[in-house]
Amino acid sequence: MDKTKAYTPSGRASWTSKLSAEFLGTIFLTWMIGLLGVTFSGVKFESLISFGGDGWISRLTIGWWVALDVLICLAVFSRWSCDLNPAVTTYRMLSKQHSKKYGFIKIGVQIVAAFVAGALILGTQELAHYVSHNPKDDAYMPLADFAKHFGAA
Repeated sequence: MDKTKAYTPSGRASWTSKLSAEFLGTIFLTWMIGLLGVTFSGVKFESLISFGGDGWISRLTIGWWVALDVLICLAVFSRWSCDLNPAVTTYRMLSKQHSKKYGFIKIGVQIVAAFVAGALILGTQELAHYVSHNPKDDAYMPLADFAKHFGAA
């Protein structure tokens, strides 16, 4: 592809829609996969969606969960922008499909969205613990351990 044909959004509305799609899509993708590690009443979500299965049933169910997550992201966000991953964006910059300016801004948005998704995953775990009042969840409480270590709780 010719260097002059590298894509850069043309107007404010185009930039806003594309970067918003990257931001929200990255959050959704990361949060849905992060749910697999969250515990509800002492039981990991991954066990809940595989109906307590172990071995190949659990792996197959997790694979379907991740595939569903990716398909939902593609169906919802690909109309605007759906790289959702700095590796994909880097490839598009190197192959000159995207301008460097656009690519680096997208990567920055994806990194910020990853941190927001991480906070959402921790918040989801905290909420699950708060709702269940199950002492088994204490083993999976990173924020509680952090607070105990620094004397905040």
